[in-house]
Amino acid sequence: MDNIEFIKSLIDDLNKLPDLDRVKLDALQRRAKMAIINIFGEKSGYLEDLRKISFDPPFPLAVVDGIKYQNEFWDNGKTQLLNLFNTMLEDLSWKGRD
Repeated sequence: MDNIEFIKSLIDDLNKLPDLDRVKLDALQRRAKMAIINIFGEKSGYLEDLRKISFDPPFPLAVVDGIKYQNEFWDNGKTQLLNLFNTMLEDLSWKGRD
């Protein structure tokens, strides 16, 4: 599998990620970290971008609204991760033009 196909597989896995499934999220984040290091290098800014993506609110949630807000933060994290993967794909497509 080439680099572009691997990143596309990360996108596919992200799109299939069940809501609030922390085990599958952990596996996806680890695969993303591995891809960044192997494709772009250990000093890539993408590693910091990945580290900064949060799926959790920065504060405790009230029980009544907790699930609603937790889902909003989860969805926001998924969107940010998708944006990172798409940026990585675009980066590779630019490098392929050299």
